[in-house]
Parts: sequence; C-alpha cells; structure tokens
Amino acid sequence: MRKVVNSVVGPVLFGQWTDYLPKMDAAALARQVALHEARTRGNLERIVALARERSIPIVFIRQPLTYWFDRVKWGLAKESDPRTTYEQEYGALEDELASTGHIQGFEASLFIHHHLIAIVDELAAKYGYPKVDNIALVAEQPETLGSWVHLTHEANERLARALAPVVLSLAQPSPAGDQ
Repeated sequence: MRKVVNSVVGPVLFGQWTDYLPKMDAAALARQVALHEARTRGNLERIVALARERSIPIVFIRQPLTYWFDRVKWGLAKESDPRTTYEQEYGALEDELASTGHIQGFEASLFIHHHLIAIVDELAAKYGYPKVDNIALVAEQPETLGSWVHLTHEANERLARALAPVVLSLAQPSPAGDQ
C-alpha cells in the first residue's frame, strides 16, 4: 500500500506505516528526515511568527520518546530489561545503521525525531526563546517515560518544576492597581 501511495503522490511523510515496515535503509531514512524537517521547520517558524506578532512568549521543550515498548512488543527486549535513555537509543540506531545499513521500521520515528529536536534547539537559539530539556530530565530516570512518548506522574512533576521558573520569568507583571 505504501509503495502504491508513494508511486502516485511521490515521497510522503509516514507515520501509521512505520511499525509495519520491516527495515528502513539509510536512503529511505534520509528522505523521511528531509521531509519531516521541512514540514516541522515551516510549522514552527509559522508558530514563532504568530507569537512574535502578538508578543506571546514561547518556551521550547525538548521532549523525548522511546522505542523500548515497541522492542518489548516485537520480542526484541523483555519488560525486565533495564531501560535506556533517549540518547542511548539514538546512539544504538546510529551504530546499527552504520554497521548494517538499515534499522527496524518501528525505530524510524525515534531516528527522525532526533533530527527534529535539532530544529527545536536551532529555533530557540535563533529567536532567543528559553528551552527546557525534558530529554535530560527523563534520562535521569528512563522508566518514567510511561509509553513511547507519555510521561508518568513523577516525570510530569519534574517537568513542571523545571518549567515553573521559566514560565514565571516570562510572566509580565500586571499594571499598577490592576489586581
């Protein structure tokens, strides 16, 4: 089905098909990274432009994801196995790609995501917006990533504590007498 769609409309962003692709080679990954980068950069630039026009502050958050649950689902890991960090998972993907020329299809989302985080970092720096690194926060306790992207209660609390001073620093004091 994916091949038919791609033959008709050209290279497309994938999502729902990723889990069912047996392997993704370096060329296919490069095409997907380029497509996702263009789309993400455009969307974020539009968000920034709208926020700047309206003097709305922005905080960029570096959010991790994991393919650990998929590895368990596909029998490539056990639930009792130690959890790895986002950066360790990405490093393993780079190593696998370098040694075999491909990664598993379900791992492509994390590979692409890692490249999109670089855009978040770039735009935060370009526009001087603050950034909260939730990838680093979750790395302290990787098991607090409760699904491939959702945080446990504990991880949400750590993120909230990291966000609070950033958000408060952006809050504008109300005019005198307006309380």
